[in-house]
Formats: sequence, structure tokens, C-alpha cells
Amino acid sequence: MTDDADLAGTTDLARTADLAGTADLAGTADTADSAGPDGRGAARVHAGSMTTTDHSDHDPATEPELGTAAEVAQFGAPGEGTPNAMGDAMRGAMSERTTAPVAPASEGPVQPIAGFVPQEIPVSAGAILLDDQGRLLVLKPTYKAGWTIPGGIMEASGETPWEACRREVFEEVGLVVDGARLVCVDTRPAREGRKLGLRFLFHCGVLSPEQVTDIVIDPVEIAEHRFAPIDEALTLLRKPVRRRVRRGLAARHCVYLENGRPVDGIS
Repeated sequence: MTDDADLAGTTDLARTADLAGTADLAGTADTADSAGPDGRGAARVHAGSMTTTDHSDHDPATEPELGTAAEVAQFGAPGEGTPNAMGDAMRGAMSERTTAPVAPASEGPVQPIAGFVPQEIPVSAGAILLDDQGRLLVLKPTYKAGWTIPGGIMEASGETPWEACRREVFEEVGLVVDGARLVCVDTRPAREGRKLGLRFLFHCGVLSPEQVTDIVIDPVEIAEHRFAPIDEALTLLRKPVRRRVRRGLAARHCVYLENGRPVDGIS
């Protein structure tokens, strides 16, 4: 979700944080415990190597130039000094360059642009999981009709779509997924009484026979599970999920969909 602060002039703050903090953050990778919080899910699903932070949209031209002779004299050349000392020095230099006033926290949150109302969009994430025969794992929920795949709604606690996918897979089938490919970003159309929704679909790879054996179903949410051949699985799935999964299984890169269907002009 987008915070109101993003709408009202935090360019300088974001720029300061990029220059002062990303050296430590860029190399940090998510890790997963060997089991979940209640001891289930010792099996782990691997789906190839994962990429690190993407800086392809980084534009140095938009940032103030650092490293002038005066700054080197004051703060030292790049690589000199301790990380903390250099970070403090950089923050001090950037605070002097900041021209837009920043409201103190005591004055409350920055108000959004007049007349603009940010849209609240519900987000969910699902997982494609296959066995070694190429069959798809499908679930029959207790709380709605039809069949689906592991997944669910992203929580409002600051959870990301990938974190939601991993949590839902663990909660529903007791497996810990360590890697995946994002294969679809889909939109569920809005209608009366229901907001437009975003749907992320991750291909989480192939389970080993041992991992299949380790599946533990949550009986509160899941009445039944099975591995079904793709054609059979697609007929079991509800139509919106069916369209999304069909596209996700065939995707060689992430595809954009609207209600499970490709959009003209988007490749």
C-alpha cells in the first residue's frame, strides 16, 4: 500500500536514505528457519537461485554529486573511516543540502494532495507447486466452493506479496518455500460492493517425494488436497484462478493480466 507521505514531498528524505543507508541494506538476503513457528514444515522447497536487489531504475543524475574536494577533506576519500562515522558524515552533508522543510513528527502526518484519495487495494498471493510427475497441488477450502491453489490475502501488517505467499503455503500445507519465480500479476475487477484486487502468482517449483510426504494440511481451512494432472487440475479450479494458473504455468517471464486475461499492448 502507498502511504500518504509518499504523496506529499518526501523526495528529499528518500534521497537521503538512499545515500546514507543502502550500503548496509543492499547485501541483506531473506533467510528462512528450517521449520515454522509451531515446528511444522521442516521440508523446504527450492526453485533455483534468487536475484538480489534490482537497481536498474537507479538514476545517478537525480542525486546531488558527492565527493568534491571539500567533502573529501572533511569526510575522507571513499572507503576511508568507519562505516558509522562515514554514515554520520554523509547524513550531515545531506541535511545541509535539504531545501524543503520537513514537518516535525509532533505536527502529525503530512496531508495528501488536496482532492486526491489513495485507493485501498486488497492483495493476495498464490503458489504453483508441482510434484515430480508434473501434477499440480490443488486444495479444496472449507470456507468457499470449488478448488484453489495454496495462497491467500496479504496481511495489513506490512507484509509483502512474497511473504504472504510463503506464510500461506506454510499455514495451509506445512511447507516452507525458499525460492520462486513471479509469473503473474493479475487484477480482479471491481464490482458493486467489491474493490479491485491485485493477485500475485509465484511458481514455487517441484516438490521431492519426501516433501510431498511432509505435507500437513490445516483442517480448519482445507477439507481436501490432491496432486492432479494439469488438465484435470485446471478443470477443478475456479475460473479466475484457472485462467491465472494456466498463464502462469506457460509463462517464461512475469506477465500482466486483467481478470486472468492478457491485455493488448502489454507484453
